[in-house]
Amino acid sequence: MNLCDTMGRHALHLASEANSTAAIQFLVTDVGIDVNLQTLSAHDTALHFAAKVLSSFYFMCSLDITDYSHFSD
Repeated sequence: MNLCDTMGRHALHLASEANSTAAIQFLVTDVGIDVNLQTLSAHDTALHFAAKVLSSFYFMCSLDITDYSHFSD
């Protein structure tokens, strides 16, 4: 499974970016996707994408937000 989009993102990159642990587990365990696949320009692996998601999450948690009405599920 080496299909990618025009930026070189593979299914594992997208699953990591979406924080979909079920998809990540399926792709790595069942499909056997290469965890070292890199994007075309930045040469990011899925781990880079996951780290960006976590950094954004922790940054948002550190903000003093009292009005959550603009967030939706």
